[in-house]
Amino acid sequence: MFACILLICSRRSMAHSLTGKPRSPDAVHRTITLLEAFGRERLFLVLHERLLHRDRRGQQLQRLRSARYRLARVVTGGVRFATRADKPVHDVLACVRHGLTLDQAATRLLPNAEFHLRPLAELTRLFRHDLPAL
Repeated sequence: MFACILLICSRRSMAHSLTGKPRSPDAVHRTITLLEAFGRERLFLVLHERLLHRDRRGQQLQRLRSARYRLARVVTGGVRFATRADKPVHDVLACVRHGLTLDQAATRLLPNAEFHLRPLAELTRLFRHDLPAL
């Protein structure tokens, strides 16, 4: 048996099986395929908190999907860098990757510095409404 797990998290993710309308045939088919491939014990729904409005809506959708497909949830925070202070470096690297200047990159940069690693105490505070996901 493989120790592989799959985290289902974003609309842009190739592995995301739950995009689109809640009951769309494609989403249901992809979810069933992933469940067959990974099993419930190795397939998780990701919850993010980066202080964006879309995070709260996404968390609610993931909780509904978790209940519908009987899948566990896990908190990840959408981490892209270690500390808030690392965001400028991340921005510069994003510009290099896209071949743009900082001025040109505007919407391709992360909207804030909340994509950093967080201590457990902060995650507990942010996800106090969903402690089983920690």
